Amino acid sequence: MLGQQRDIEAGISENIWLYNSASGNLKYAYELLDDKDLEFFKSLPISFDYVKEGYPTIKCCHGSPDNSRQLIQLGSGEAKYWLEKIDCDYMICAHTHFPGEFAYKDKYYFNAGCVGIAIKDAGFAQCMILRDDVQDGKSVWRPEFLKIPYDNKKVVRDIFALGLFEKGKWFVNSNIQILLTGIDHAADMVSLAAELARKAGDTTPWPNIDDHYFEMASKELGIPEYRISESF
Repeated sequence: MLGQQRDIEAGISENIWLYNSASGNLKYAYELLDDKDLEFFKSLPISFDYVKEGYPTIKCCHGSPDNSRQLIQLGSGEAKYWLEKIDCDYMICAHTHFPGEFAYKDKYYFNAGCVGIAIKDAGFAQCMILRDDVQDGKSVWRPEFLKIPYDNKKVVRDIFALGLFEKGKWFVNSNIQILLTGIDHAADMVSLAAELARKAGDTTPWPNIDDHYFEMASKELGIPEYRISESF
């Protein structure tokens, strides 16, 4: 969102989001923000340390401690790298939409999952409670992973009612599939659409890529085309 603000202020027209499958959902969100929201975003750190007296410090971030968009999957090399690098024994990340915990060299990585679009967990909002505990005379943190049911079909109805579907098109359509089924093809669809455009000799830069390629990619990946007339 801050990058989009900078591009708009600098007049970099080729980077400005459009209402299409490549960037429509982002543009929709951006236009709901005001200057106060964006100033708040600017004030946020990429990561911070949560400190409670008498208990281990927790490194908290969205993606990774130095990149809000990095995906740190449980058990991955990236998870091991960051657990070795941080100067504390606990780390909380998000961004993957998968909840769980991973231990490595007496350090711990917790991922709370996703409150909104939970992959492989349709109809549930995921979250985590950390409880302080003592083990062998040492203060530790214990995660409790929660799954809270919510009306995911109402969310889909709202997507249509508020006009997001028309503005985000096939990407939003893919998000509806995740909301209703937990099946996630969103990243694959974006990659395949770009590849189909390249093979067709279409050099139109992102985010101006034609929705036709997203439609082709969706059909190839088996993503249904949802309609407002359906019973949600």
